[in-house]
Amino acid sequence: MESDDIKLSALPKPQPGQDSRRRLILVAMAALLLLAGLTFWLTSDEETKRDIVTKTESALQSAGLDPLVNATKDLLAPPPPPPPVHSVGVAEPGIPASGTLIQGSMPALVPEPPPAEVSTQNEEATTAVVDATPAASPGVMPQQREDTVILPDFVHDLANWLVARYRPAPQGGKGQINASIQAANMRYGMHMRGMERQGRDPAGARAHILRYAFNPTMLEALYGIYADRLVDEVARAALAPSQGKALSEAQLDDLYKNYAAFFADLASVTSGIAAMHDLKERIETLNRDNQRIIALHRQITENVFALDEAREKRDEAAIPAIEARIEALDRRYRTSLQAQSNARGTLVSAIRSSGPGQARRLDDDSVFFLALWVERRMDKQADALDAVRKASALLTDLSQRFQNAGSTP
Repeated sequence: MESDDIKLSALPKPQPGQDSRRRLILVAMAALLLLAGLTFWLTSDEETKRDIVTKTESALQSAGLDPLVNATKDLLAPPPPPPPVHSVGVAEPGIPASGTLIQGSMPALVPEPPPAEVSTQNEEATTAVVDATPAASPGVMPQQREDTVILPDFVHDLANWLVARYRPAPQGGKGQINASIQAANMRYGMHMRGMERQGRDPAGARAHILRYAFNPTMLEALYGIYADRLVDEVARAALAPSQGKALSEAQLDDLYKNYAAFFADLASVTSGIAAMHDLKERIETLNRDNQRIIALHRQITENVFALDEAREKRDEAAIPAIEARIEALDRRYRTSLQAQSNARGTLVSAIRSSGPGQARRLDDDSVFFLALWVERRMDKQADALDAVRKASALLTDLSQRFQNAGSTP
């Protein structure tokens, strides 16, 4: 046995043949070429990438490594990933949420030009991808996907706020919404959520945003950008909330219908305000009445202090006169309050009757609040009433969109 071991160890070790050695060298060279290609792959243009793929394929075929050709193609030029699919959203306005899987759609990417046109159309293709919009007809501005002042975050936040203000019925049936114009004004007029501010001064930033957005042309443009997105975002916030319990499809339908009625009432009120040609004169009269009421209240307060002082001094002669003045001032104060309340009620009734609907969901305080807001805008811009009319038309359309989204088959 020992002699056999010696004989085996003395045998020469096998050496690869010349063909195998060349093949191993070529494999190593191909690997180095592949590594070098990958090193600057991300910084190369499409033509250079295609050239690398062709040369690598030829080298591997020459080395007799045909099985690696397809693997190299997949590594250097992998197929594009499948487009993302939303699991929650509204595909089109008018498609009911009840009994359906609500899916959103992604905007189609601009097709890549053929190789011969890459160098001549590179700038146009880049612009199209950034804007993600189809080419417009000559003389027509292409539709924009988002605004730089009223940001998409505004629509996202508004949708979540609308959903949070909805309270479904405990045992099914019709739910309720707790949305008000005053609350919306506080959230977006004061805090300017989802809006690009100019400077650190809140009043100046708010004035800049109003000048930018509250005019007929810009209102229509913003609505064209964000109306469909708002309907979609409401569905997302309701069916897939970031926190809290998701709504059922039936509850989402009810939410849509509630806000459809709310927006219809808001459209009716804004239309009625725009139809009030003497709105400014009416509110100026109310403001003057309010100043008189404030003055009467101040006089009553001063006389109450004077009465307390006379009683402390035991000035029996002055006390009856002061009491008489307080009583007279109090009568005038109450009469003025009643007159102001009547004038305000008359204005609200006139606004309601001037609109196309009854606006039952908006209380008198909300109607009057809107009238005061519009009157202040009339002091700052000549087309304020035109903007209000445009807002009314857009709110009517938005109401119909919500109604369609919540309709069952």
